[in-house]
Amino acid sequence: MTDDLHPARGPVSSTWSSVDPDEIDHFLTQAYGTPISLTGGQESYHLRHDRAAVPSMSVDTVRMTGATADIDPPGQLMLLVVDTGLVTRDTDGRSEHFGPGDAFVLANPRSSYRCAWSGPPIGVRTVVLDNDLLASVTGTDTERVTGMTIGDPVYPVAAQRFHRGLAYATHSVLTGPAARSATPLLVDAVARTLAAVTLSTFSNDLVPAARPPDRPDAHPATLRRAVAFIESSAHQPIGLTDIAQAACVTPRAVQLAFRRHLDCTPMQYLRRARLAAAHDELTAAIPDDGTTVAAVATRWGWDPPRFSQAYRATYGVPPSTTLQR
Repeated sequence: MTDDLHPARGPVSSTWSSVDPDEIDHFLTQAYGTPISLTGGQESYHLRHDRAAVPSMSVDTVRMTGATADIDPPGQLMLLVVDTGLVTRDTDGRSEHFGPGDAFVLANPRSSYRCAWSGPPIGVRTVVLDNDLLASVTGTDTERVTGMTIGDPVYPVAAQRFHRGLAYATHSVLTGPAARSATPLLVDAVARTLAAVTLSTFSNDLVPAARPPDRPDAHPATLRRAVAFIESSAHQPIGLTDIAQAACVTPRAVQLAFRRHLDCTPMQYLRRARLAAAHDELTAAIPDDGTTVAAVATRWGWDPPRFSQAYRATYGVPPSTTLQR
């Protein structure tokens, strides 16, 4: 097992297992930064915990015997995906039951929960998204993220989108074959994507509606400032908040400006700018200089398979064709 549960850079993997209840309680408390205690359940406990993490998010695969867990307010968003077994969540005097395939909020940042796990076997994945990441994606502050209220998926299709986003994040920058070569730009882009998908999937009070002053600010001058910043900073890990600050307006005003004048979102425009930069790099490559499509894709924040699809759709040829010319 590695002790680096909160890595400074990623991806970092750790594996831990025990049959001792006290050891398990201590480990879970350290891993999630809040008191967690197991009670009841079977006479002999067993827990195996596998973590894959980058600085802004982690996905843990947990296998355990039946038990009840009391979770203090964690100060961060914790989501649970049930793979096998059954989970009962108790909060505010209300009990809800979840089975294989269900994704739900394990803990709001300021709420206590009790979860009962039954099976066996019991297999779940715990997803933790960093508060600073959520603040950056939504254009709010970290304190508001810590105090947010978030509920269960707004509708089934949204839950399916979350599952796809989680699978993409897991395989591209956490545990997939290409994860070890993922660049910081790709990790940042994937983390922001998963955070945005999560907030659009689960009902919450964090994503603000458009305010009346935002609409007048969504004018061409705002768009020009935002576009100039994106095109000059596409090589850096930037997000909606950074773009809005550069344009001197709110994040919502930037979103409205892009939708009104370009029929896209700021992040879609950023992806296009990075695709164009990657195209320029492939075009300028000298034969046999060691340049590869995968390296160029990840350097510009793209997952290689998605890069190839987007590249072909935009330029009409595979990126390998451009590189070989």
